[in-house]
Amino acid sequence: MRNTAFLFADAVEKQIQALSDKSFHLRKGDAKRLLEEWYPLSRLALHLKQPGLEVYVEGFDDKRVADGHIQEIGWRERSFDVQITCVEDEESALRRQLMQLQGHAPGAGHIARDKNSKLINATMVAVDSNHNLKKAADGVAKCLTSKAAKSYPANTVLLIAFNDMTLLGFGMWEQLLGLINTQVGLASSHFASVYVINSATNELVKAA
Repeated sequence: MRNTAFLFADAVEKQIQALSDKSFHLRKGDAKRLLEEWYPLSRLALHLKQPGLEVYVEGFDDKRVADGHIQEIGWRERSFDVQITCVEDEESALRRQLMQLQGHAPGAGHIARDKNSKLINATMVAVDSNHNLKKAADGVAKCLTSKAAKSYPANTVLLIAFNDMTLLGFGMWEQLLGLINTQVGLASSHFASVYVINSATNELVKAA
């Protein structure tokens, strides 16, 4: 799907709104691509849009190397492929499944699926105030390390997405990028640029 930044974002939002509750939480098929790739891609395109600069964005739904492509036309002329990766683990998937099944799920604590009953067992626990911040930093660093170990065309931008509605604001981003840099050097990657987006808050920063 290819369109201008505004129309692409509008189309993606309408497709997400049309998802069933089950599809949204379990992220199967089109829902996974919409939420983990095209939604972050649409926000990057909107971030780049400025007066006098038309931004065209395309999300790929096949098995080509890039996940998307952005072209800028106007006072700045450039185009680049976008590699998109999302911070995701088994624990997060189980919490979403539990949320879909019973309408609520603990934000932290032990969670696992019983091998016999197949039911999801979760325990609520108290955590430190920076628990979510450290978890997000670990996830972003892991994604960056994984992508940096592979070869991509020279003019490729990396977009890393995570979801946490409790993390927002300038101070949070300053801490988050600092924690990521202690694990992996953001500036040392071979990507043309590295962007990080919190899809839960719509906040996006250029990290490198």
